[in-house]
Amino acid sequence: YREVPFVAAFDTLALTTRSASEGTQWKLVARGTDVEAVAKAVADFNAAREEALNEMKDAPGELTKVFEPVAKMMENLKVEQDEATVTVTGTSPGAAFSSLLPLAALFGVMF
Repeated sequence: YREVPFVAAFDTLALTTRSASEGTQWKLVARGTDVEAVAKAVADFNAAREEALNEMKDAPGELTKVFEPVAKMMENLKVEQDEATVTVTGTSPGAAFSSLLPLAALFGVMF
């Protein structure tokens, strides 16, 4: 995972999920030691998210509809930084595994 620029600054990543009526609520807590590197990682993550959202919105024809749930989830992500700790929270429709696939794709992780 350290090859992904916005993940390399972190020493630990902890992901938790919980089923809820609106789908799957999840929280990712990432901890590093270098506050500046973590701040850059947050900026890189936000830039990657914006790029992905723009590509999904510009997708041709029916692909726009296919990407719609993923785009909505990504738009609603909350990213908070406290020193060298970052918390990302969100809610996705559906079961935990399928709702985390967009996040896994964004982080470049394959299941």
